[in-house]
Amino acid sequence: AMHGEALITSMVIFIHQATASCYFPVEIQGEFMTQSMVDQEIAYSTVSILYNSIPGWGVCHSRHGARILLEDKTVNGDTCFKCLRIAARSRNVIQIHSRDLYQCFNSEQDALFSCPNVSDVAERKVNEIMLYKTRGFYGESAVSEVLCPINGKWRFTYTNRGDEDSSCASPASRAGDCPTGYKFE
Repeated sequence: AMHGEALITSMVIFIHQATASCYFPVEIQGEFMTQSMVDQEIAYSTVSILYNSIPGWGVCHSRHGARILLEDKTVNGDTCFKCLRIAARSRNVIQIHSRDLYQCFNSEQDALFSCPNVSDVAERKVNEIMLYKTRGFYGESAVSEVLCPINGKWRFTYTNRGDEDSSCASPASRAGDCPTGYKFE
């Protein structure tokens, strides 16, 4: 009887571990392009988001809201962790924030502590990577019609927060939806 209890207990632990695995939602899985500056030239690279990993960056270890803890290996083969903040901006665009994508920590806690918070992102204190979908999870075309979030033509004003270099000359502005509803022309 004792052997049967041990077997059942180990099966329950195995099932719990299997169901508690980390994964990325199907909406953000797929093939993406990103651009960066390399030696004063624009360079493009491909990033894949699979169901449980981002090859070259790490394997999904745990999710904490918008923060994702990735597990990776050091050059010595030791396990290490890194943290990203991921936000889907549309079906075709994903925004990733990280202090340093290539810095890997020995502990999960250190990695989580390094993860950008909302104010770090808002104040542009961390690295931003924009991913543009080129192919979806099922291999479908990534160019899907996403309706503009604004309907009609609007006039609005805003308050300049003191950064003269990154603001418009006048606080009065206009915004409107895209002519076809989903793309700029």
